[in-house]
Amino acid sequence: MAASLNGILGVLLCVVLIVVAVEDMCKHRIRNAYTFSMVAVGLAFHALSGGPDGLAFSLKGLGLGIVFLIFPYLLGIMGAGDVKLMGAVGSILGARGVFAAFLLTCVAGGVLAVIVMVLNSKHTMKRLRAAWTAVRGLSAEGRPSGEDTGADLKKPGLPYGVAIAAGTIAFMAMEWLGYDVSQRIWS
Repeated sequence: MAASLNGILGVLLCVVLIVVAVEDMCKHRIRNAYTFSMVAVGLAFHALSGGPDGLAFSLKGLGLGIVFLIFPYLLGIMGAGDVKLMGAVGSILGARGVFAAFLLTCVAGGVLAVIVMVLNSKHTMKRLRAAWTAVRGLSAEGRPSGEDTGADLKKPGLPYGVAIAAGTIAFMAMEWLGYDVSQRIWS
């Protein structure tokens, strides 16, 4: 973490990430009020504490955080709130910090995906049965025979804000404990 990142800003980021994670789990939504506020706080803090260099530090982190998740968003894999949240994290942690937090977020996202898959195993089994029924029920002309194809089943969502929160908080905890994650990864 940057030397200019003080304890209050780190605690604020952790609190907002926890609130966002809970809301993302419950509502599958990350509100702009959280992301834009954190970007404003990150930019203002670093600009006031470090001048133009501090502002550049924050802007680089903001940009890199957005870049990491913009392509999955453009492919429809991820929501815009996730992209903005990673950018907000970057505006506070800077480029090195958001890079390390992003890598830990990817690990957390994989774990979260397995958890969601297990928790939705009943849903997954319904989809597999519906797909099998659809394949088995094709008429000679290649059209469904009228049986349920499972098209009405909703895909379970992956609240990636939870992974972003977990990865970022893990990064901050490791840094706080003296393990210089960003230096080890970045170098």
